[in-house]
Amino acid sequence: VKGLFLIVSECRVIGGGVVNVCVKAEDGIRVLVRSRGLGDVYKRQHVPWSETQLAIKKFERTYRNGEPTPAPPIHMKSWIGQPLPNEALAGKVVLLDFWNTRCGPCVKAHPDLQKTHEAYKDRGLVVIACAGGDEKETRQYMEKHAYTFAAGMVARQMYLDYAIRSNPTYFLIDRQGCLAWGPEHRLPTENELVGLLETG
Repeated sequence: VKGLFLIVSECRVIGGGVVNVCVKAEDGIRVLVRSRGLGDVYKRQHVPWSETQLAIKKFERTYRNGEPTPAPPIHMKSWIGQPLPNEALAGKVVLLDFWNTRCGPCVKAHPDLQKTHEAYKDRGLVVIACAGGDEKETRQYMEKHAYTFAAGMVARQMYLDYAIRSNPTYFLIDRQGCLAWGPEHRLPTENELVGLLETG
Protein backbone atom coordinates (compact mmCIF):
# COMPACT_ATOMS: atom_id res chain seq x y z
CA VAL A 1 0.00 0.00 0.00
CA LYS A 2 1.77 3.11 -1.19
CA GLY A 3 2.75 5.60 1.47
CA LEU A 4 2.19 3.28 4.46
CA PHE A 5 4.56 0.99 6.36
CA LEU A 6 2.54 -2.09 7.31
CA ILE A 7 3.34 -5.44 8.89
CA VAL A 8 2.01 -8.44 7.02
CA SER A 9 0.34 -10.81 9.49
CA GLU A 10 -1.47 -13.19 7.16
CA CYS A 11 -1.44 -14.08 3.49
CA ARG A 12 -3.64 -16.71 1.88
CA VAL A 13 -5.05 -17.65 -1.53
CA ILE A 14 -8.84 -17.82 -1.46
CA GLY A 15 -9.60 -18.99 -4.99
CA GLY A 16 -9.62 -17.57 -8.49
CA GLY A 17 -6.08 -16.33 -8.07
CA VAL A 18 -7.15 -13.75 -5.46
CA VAL A 19 -4.63 -13.26 -2.67
CA ASN A 20 -5.74 -11.90 0.70
CA VAL A 21 -3.08 -10.08 2.69
CA CYS A 22 -4.02 -8.93 6.18
CA VAL A 23 -1.74 -6.22 7.49
CA LYS A 24 -1.60 -4.25 10.73
CA ALA A 25 -1.23 -0.50 10.93
CA GLU A 26 -0.09 1.54 13.91
CA ASP A 27 -3.45 3.32 14.14
CA GLY A 28 -5.15 0.13 15.26
CA ILE A 29 -6.73 -0.54 11.87
CA ARG A 30 -6.29 -3.76 9.98
CA VAL A 31 -6.20 -3.39 6.23
CA LEU A 32 -7.39 -6.22 4.00
CA VAL A 33 -5.55 -6.03 0.68
CA ARG A 34 -6.84 -8.07 -2.24
CA SER A 35 -4.86 -8.59 -5.42
CA ARG A 36 -5.17 -10.83 -8.49
CA GLY A 37 -1.56 -10.31 -9.39
CA LEU A 38 1.61 -8.68 -8.13
CA GLY A 39 1.15 -5.75 -10.51
CA ASP A 40 -2.47 -5.01 -9.64
CA VAL A 41 -3.68 -1.99 -7.76
CA TYR A 42 -4.52 -2.90 -4.16
CA LYS A 43 -8.05 -2.47 -2.83
CA ARG A 44 -8.05 -1.47 0.85
CA GLN A 45 -10.78 -2.45 3.25
CA HIS A 46 -10.50 -1.05 6.77
CA VAL A 47 -11.49 -3.56 9.44
CA PRO A 48 -11.67 -2.25 13.04
CA TRP A 49 -9.96 -4.15 15.84
CA SER A 50 -12.26 -6.28 17.96
CA GLU A 51 -13.28 -5.04 21.41
CA THR A 52 -10.93 -7.55 23.04
CA GLN A 53 -7.97 -6.62 20.82
CA LEU A 54 -8.47 -2.94 21.60
CA ALA A 55 -8.64 -3.74 25.33
CA ILE A 56 -5.36 -5.67 25.17
CA LYS A 57 -3.62 -2.82 23.34
CA LYS A 58 -4.95 -0.28 25.88
CA PHE A 59 -3.80 -2.43 28.81
CA GLU A 60 -0.32 -2.84 27.36
CA ARG A 61 0.03 0.91 26.75
CA THR A 62 -1.12 1.69 30.28
CA TYR A 63 0.69 -0.93 32.34
CA ARG A 64 3.85 -1.86 30.43
CA ASN A 65 5.71 1.41 31.02
CA GLY A 66 7.11 0.49 34.44
CA GLU A 67 5.40 3.40 36.19
CA PRO A 68 3.05 2.85 39.18
CA THR A 69 -0.44 3.05 37.69
CA PRO A 70 -3.82 2.73 39.43
CA ALA A 71 -5.47 -0.64 38.82
CA PRO A 72 -8.78 -0.76 36.96
CA PRO A 73 -11.83 -0.72 39.26
CA ILE A 74 -13.47 -3.95 40.31
CA HIS A 75 -16.82 -4.48 38.58
CA MET A 76 -19.02 -7.43 39.53
CA LYS A 77 -22.42 -8.29 38.05
CA SER A 78 -23.21 -9.84 41.42
CA TRP A 79 -21.36 -10.96 44.54
CA ILE A 80 -21.43 -14.47 45.95
CA GLY A 81 -21.85 -13.79 49.62
CA GLN A 82 -21.05 -10.43 51.18
CA PRO A 83 -20.56 -7.58 48.64
CA LEU A 84 -17.12 -6.00 48.73
CA PRO A 85 -17.19 -2.37 47.53
CA ASN A 86 -14.07 -0.74 46.14
CA GLU A 87 -13.92 1.59 49.17
CA ALA A 88 -13.40 -1.43 51.44
CA LEU A 89 -10.18 -2.25 49.58
CA ALA A 90 -8.43 1.03 50.42
CA GLY A 91 -5.04 0.36 51.97
CA LYS A 92 -5.26 -3.38 51.29
CA VAL A 93 -3.22 -5.67 49.06
CA VAL A 94 -5.68 -7.31 46.68
CA LEU A 95 -5.16 -10.65 44.92
CA LEU A 96 -7.46 -11.09 41.92
CA ASP A 97 -8.18 -14.55 40.52
CA PHE A 98 -9.96 -14.67 37.14
CA TRP A 99 -11.47 -18.14 36.79
CA ASN A 100 -14.53 -20.27 36.11
CA THR A 101 -15.83 -23.61 37.37
CA ARG A 102 -15.09 -25.40 34.06
CA CYS A 103 -11.40 -24.45 34.21
CA GLY A 104 -9.39 -27.38 35.59
CA PRO A 105 -6.24 -25.42 36.54
CA CYS A 106 -8.41 -22.76 38.23
CA VAL A 107 -10.21 -25.29 40.40
CA LYS A 108 -7.00 -27.13 41.20
CA ALA A 109 -5.42 -23.91 42.53
CA HIS A 110 -8.28 -23.01 44.87
CA PRO A 111 -7.17 -25.04 47.91
CA ASP A 112 -3.87 -23.13 47.82
CA LEU A 113 -5.77 -19.88 47.25
CA GLN A 114 -7.83 -20.61 50.37
CA LYS A 115 -4.62 -21.25 52.35
CA THR A 116 -3.21 -17.95 51.12
CA HIS A 117 -6.39 -16.17 52.16
CA GLU A 118 -6.30 -17.67 55.64
CA ALA A 119 -2.58 -17.02 56.13
CA TYR A 120 -2.56 -13.34 55.13
CA LYS A 121 -6.08 -11.94 55.63
CA ASP A 122 -5.12 -10.48 59.03
CA ARG A 123 -2.05 -8.83 57.48
CA GLY A 124 -4.02 -6.85 54.92
CA LEU A 125 -4.54 -9.26 52.01
CA VAL A 126 -7.93 -9.45 50.31
CA VAL A 127 -8.48 -12.35 47.89
CA ILE A 128 -11.20 -11.89 45.27
CA ALA A 129 -12.23 -14.71 42.95
CA CYS A 130 -13.55 -13.05 39.78
CA ALA A 131 -15.71 -15.74 38.23
CA GLY A 132 -16.97 -16.13 34.71
CA GLY A 133 -19.51 -18.68 33.54
CA ASP A 134 -22.74 -19.73 35.22
CA GLU A 135 -23.70 -18.01 38.48
CA LYS A 136 -25.70 -20.94 39.89
CA GLU A 137 -22.83 -23.37 39.27
CA THR A 138 -20.40 -20.93 40.85
CA ARG A 139 -22.50 -20.50 43.99
CA GLN A 140 -22.88 -24.26 44.36
CA TYR A 141 -19.14 -24.73 43.88
CA MET A 142 -18.21 -22.14 46.51
CA GLU A 143 -20.69 -23.62 49.00
CA LYS A 144 -19.60 -27.21 48.35
CA HIS A 145 -15.94 -26.42 49.03
CA ALA A 146 -16.65 -23.95 51.84
CA TYR A 147 -14.22 -21.40 50.44
CA THR A 148 -14.25 -18.19 52.45
CA PHE A 149 -12.41 -15.76 50.17
CA ALA A 150 -14.53 -13.13 48.43
CA ALA A 151 -16.08 -14.11 45.11
CA GLY A 152 -18.30 -12.54 42.50
CA MET A 153 -19.50 -12.90 38.94
CA VAL A 154 -17.22 -10.61 37.00
CA ALA A 155 -18.68 -8.01 34.65
CA ARG A 156 -17.55 -8.03 31.03
CA GLN A 157 -16.07 -4.55 31.41
CA MET A 158 -13.70 -5.85 34.08
CA TYR A 159 -12.58 -8.64 31.73
CA LEU A 160 -11.80 -5.95 29.17
CA ASP A 161 -10.14 -3.58 31.65
CA TYR A 162 -7.75 -6.35 32.76
CA ALA A 163 -7.33 -7.66 29.18
CA ILE A 164 -8.08 -11.26 30.22
CA ARG A 165 -7.10 -13.76 27.54
CA SER A 166 -7.34 -17.04 29.46
CA ASN A 167 -8.06 -18.54 32.88
CA PRO A 168 -6.68 -18.64 35.44
CA THR A 169 -5.15 -15.18 35.43
CA TYR A 170 -3.90 -13.51 38.61
CA PHE A 171 -3.07 -9.93 39.57
CA LEU A 172 -1.83 -8.19 42.72
CA ILE A 173 -2.86 -4.64 43.58
CA ASP A 174 -0.69 -2.84 46.15
CA ARG A 175 -1.82 -0.77 49.15
CA GLN A 176 -1.77 2.39 47.04
CA GLY A 177 -4.24 0.83 44.59
CA CYS A 178 -1.67 0.35 41.81
CA LEU A 179 -1.33 -2.77 39.71
CA ALA A 180 1.85 -4.34 41.08
CA TRP A 181 2.00 -7.87 39.65
CA GLY A 182 0.40 -9.75 36.80
CA PRO A 183 -1.03 -10.87 34.55
CA GLU A 184 0.29 -14.25 35.65
CA HIS A 185 -1.09 -17.76 35.31
CA ARG A 186 0.21 -18.94 38.67
CA LEU A 187 -0.39 -17.88 42.25
CA PRO A 188 2.12 -15.41 43.70
CA THR A 189 4.93 -16.78 45.83
CA GLU A 190 5.19 -16.07 49.55
CA ASN A 191 8.02 -13.60 48.90
CA GLU A 192 5.98 -11.74 46.31
CA LEU A 193 3.04 -11.44 48.69
CA VAL A 194 5.06 -10.51 51.76
CA GLY A 195 7.01 -7.91 49.79
CA LEU A 196 3.77 -6.05 49.02
CA LEU A 197 2.20 -6.58 52.44
CA GLU A 198 5.23 -5.08 54.17
CA THR A 199 5.41 -2.07 51.86
CA GLY A 200 3.45 1.02 52.73
